[in-house]
Amino acid sequence: MHIDITPELLTPYLTRGEKHAGYTETVNKYNALKVHADGEYPFHMIDERRPFEAPDIKRYRLAIYEPVTRDNILRVMASLTKIRRSVDWNVKHPTENYPPAIPEHERLHAYDERLPLTETLESWLFTMALKNYLLDANAVVLITPVTTDIDEGTYLEPFPVIYNSNLVVEFKPNELLIVQQMVETEAADGEGKTKDEREVFLVVNDEFIQRWVKTNDGLDKTYEYRHGLGVLPAYKLRGQYYASIGKTIVFESRIAPMLPRMNDAAREYSDLQAEVVQHIHSEKWVWASEKCPRCVDDNGFNTGFINDTKNTKKIICPECNGNLKVASSPFLNMVVRPTNENLGETPAPLPPAGYITKPTDIVTIQDERINKHLYKALASINFQFLDQTPLNISGKGKEIDRDELNNFVYSVAEDLVRIMKRAYGLMVEYRYRVIVKDPNKRRLLIPEVIVPQKFDLLGSNYLTDEIDRLKKADVNPVIVSALEVQFAAKKFYGDTNVSEVVQDILLLDPLSGVSEDDKMLRLSNGGITKLVYITSANIIDLVKKAYEQNKDFHGLEIEKKREWVDKEATAVEKEINALKIELPPVEQEQE
Repeated sequence: MHIDITPELLTPYLTRGEKHAGYTETVNKYNALKVHADGEYPFHMIDERRPFEAPDIKRYRLAIYEPVTRDNILRVMASLTKIRRSVDWNVKHPTENYPPAIPEHERLHAYDERLPLTETLESWLFTMALKNYLLDANAVVLITPVTTDIDEGTYLEPFPVIYNSNLVVEFKPNELLIVQQMVETEAADGEGKTKDEREVFLVVNDEFIQRWVKTNDGLDKTYEYRHGLGVLPAYKLRGQYYASIGKTIVFESRIAPMLPRMNDAAREYSDLQAEVVQHIHSEKWVWASEKCPRCVDDNGFNTGFINDTKNTKKIICPECNGNLKVASSPFLNMVVRPTNENLGETPAPLPPAGYITKPTDIVTIQDERINKHLYKALASINFQFLDQTPLNISGKGKEIDRDELNNFVYSVAEDLVRIMKRAYGLMVEYRYRVIVKDPNKRRLLIPEVIVPQKFDLLGSNYLTDEIDRLKKADVNPVIVSALEVQFAAKKFYGDTNVSEVVQDILLLDPLSGVSEDDKMLRLSNGGITKLVYITSANIIDLVKKAYEQNKDFHGLEIEKKREWVDKEATAVEKEINALKIELPPVEQEQE
């Protein structure tokens, strides 16, 4: 549905400040995650927990606060960037579908490699887009040309710009986008130049991109570009459906389940800092018997107060802090004079100084609670493998549901692919709609981005622990071997040559995952042939020899690889038989 951009349409938004029905909800959801991701001080959460706290204590909390929850968000973001490392992640540009009229350097794959700011759309996706997608599911992406002042025959350079929920005044899918901005202009005042801020709104429909300014006289259109796409070049990042408010669909971030535990961690960490100051820092007490020489009045009595430098008011004595008596300096010897008990003086304690004993249990308890909150925040999205598991978490709680983890990551990958394909589609429309007039043929120019199915998020330590646990449990060696292949791919990800060799060794070993004792036992019992045993015993040398003879061995089909290994293993068997080498006998256990 086409919506004309008129002053009457914009007046409620630009003049009266109206916004879409879900504005408050979308902004609240964005701010709730942003406070953790950006390490901001959670004023609202702390004030709710301590509503009657004195202002000076609140200021102290603010001064010493550290964003302990920020690390959780950053770990999740860093882990999800590994989606692009999936073996089946691929962006395929259909270069064969381009007409000869479009030169090679102006085709989308060439432009994609020189995208402004991020160089490629994939880099934009996993840097700018991923963070905004995780924090603000209702943010809007606008595909707009970097510049519209171009010569005839020059191709437009569209770029995706993200506007967060707090700036989105109105968004009607495929119809209308209104974004609030603030610019600073300079206006002469007769004596010089003064800065004058004016509200600026970006308004987009299926035909135009316009900029409107609110002035004292009403609304003024200051810029207009006719993109002529026939579709709104903007869309939401989205996440999971949350609610429909009026005509607005509100989405929720897929990491929103982390919020309750991270909020608790932020609140309790602020309390922990106060407890550390009160219960961990040493406090010394000293018996003070000497009268303060500074706050003595005309009658020889200590008052605890002195006149300020202007003699206008009384202030607490800095020498004795109003205690009337002073203690010796910690850098000098402490001298305790004998007391006159007959005159009513209190006997001096022995020793005359010491340290206050404080309970520290509360600090330990709070520290454990905060760690548990942070752990359970990650566990809420099955990302607990990113954290050291607390000792007080049960063995069952330490387990990772890999299916649930993959389901979560797949949903994120699906969203990211959708975001990327929408951007590619609009880029094609901007750049080639004049030359390729048939919309069906233009759709053939959109790159193919497949949602990956295999994800590599778990750390190598987790895999080694799981492999060890499965071996001890006598799990089928095929399963153990499959995990060892994953471990090799992860461990040697940065060294492709080593990774490929190790993976082929594990895949081509017919007894991969079987212990040496079990191999010998199977051979002696006739469970395996001599050739199978020889292949497994020499698999490392056989695979290395294969790579020496054929550098592309890893790219061969698995049947071809096995044929080559079987042939070489047969040759080794013939050499053994020719030398009449007997295989070592298997020692039988005596009953």
